[in-house]
Amino acid sequence: MIGQIAGGASRPNAVTAAQPAVAVVEISVIVPARNAAGDLGDCLRHLQASENCQFEIIVVDDASTDATVEVAKAMGARVISLGEQCGPAVARNRGALIAAGDMVVFIDADVFVNPSTVSQLANCLEDSKYDAVIGSYDASPIQTNLISQYKNLLHHHTHQIGNQEASTFWSGCGAIRRERFLELGGFSEDYHRPCMEDIELGTRLRKAGARILLNPKIQATHAKRWTLTSLVKTDFFDRALPWTRLILRQHSMPNDLNVRVSQRFSVICVALMVLLISISSWWEPEALLLLATMFMFVCVIDRIEGKAIIRWGRRAGASAMVGTFCAISLLAPATASVIALTFVAVALLNLPLIRFFADNRGLVFGILTVPLHILYFFYSGLAFAVGVVLHVVDLLLVRQQTCESITEVSEVA
Repeated sequence: MIGQIAGGASRPNAVTAAQPAVAVVEISVIVPARNAAGDLGDCLRHLQASENCQFEIIVVDDASTDATVEVAKAMGARVISLGEQCGPAVARNRGALIAAGDMVVFIDADVFVNPSTVSQLANCLEDSKYDAVIGSYDASPIQTNLISQYKNLLHHHTHQIGNQEASTFWSGCGAIRRERFLELGGFSEDYHRPCMEDIELGTRLRKAGARILLNPKIQATHAKRWTLTSLVKTDFFDRALPWTRLILRQHSMPNDLNVRVSQRFSVICVALMVLLISISSWWEPEALLLLATMFMFVCVIDRIEGKAIIRWGRRAGASAMVGTFCAISLLAPATASVIALTFVAVALLNLPLIRFFADNRGLVFGILTVPLHILYFFYSGLAFAVGVVLHVVDLLLVRQQTCESITEVSEVA
């Protein structure tokens, strides 16, 4: 964390956006970047097209090996280069230390703001009730493959229906008062890779009495491409597992964002499905192969690119998945019944989300997201179980160390 060295930071002159300055709040936009040359230029161009505000742009290069630094300098941003790869938490903290603005705005290098995004963030913080404000991804992610559309639209919907009094911070498109940020020590530098450092900061903000505003009208476009592998890896290791450990340490689970009650019931439904399929597979082993085939179709559909063939490809993939399920029904009726009941239960528990998917991308897309959501609840539940085990192990280790310390003191006495 950075609170202990905040007082010694110098404050440079601001680099301003191209638009005339009318906002009262001085703003510093901080963009952490690691091998981001592909998206960084567009990110900075969108920032420079911002309206009704004046700000400096600070790009913190996390020891990139591509042309990230050159792109940032060519776009007129102030650039800080870290000597070694430290992760986005450290990068954002270093940017905040030298920021000239009273408010720091964090924008990821693969996020493209709208002309009003930065000024909207600033206007929200002009209200002294709030110490921080976060926005949302919009409903138009750049990448068109199935997994990218699913993940980015899921994030959009989650923030659109979230509580206005947010329980966490979001560093993809969020702002905070610089003084408050430094006072709390910034992002935890225990996270050495993109993880949940923003969520952890949000929990400290709330515990310190700060108020975080979620304004779903403040939106930006996400350019990241997701695959099934990156989705599962990121959600399991960088979100669900560390978030579980944080929740257990703090003994608090808010009914908001990704831990709503409906989602907890969905995890239970999927856990029961896995248990029942594990039992039924003893006499219906062919069902496991057919289940793997169904997810193989998801991977194939995800590779379909181009607007001309996406609709046809998704329809064909959905038809293939339905055909596979019919085969399961004939060869493994018990397993098929479990799958069907779980499909219906998850769809009903998450009906507003499924309806949102269908309204925005069509009925076929909405149907295809249900098995993806079942997978999401499966590895989220698994991560929670692993997190509980690790938490118990930590408690036992602490107790053992405490006992050993007491024993050593007693022997000395």
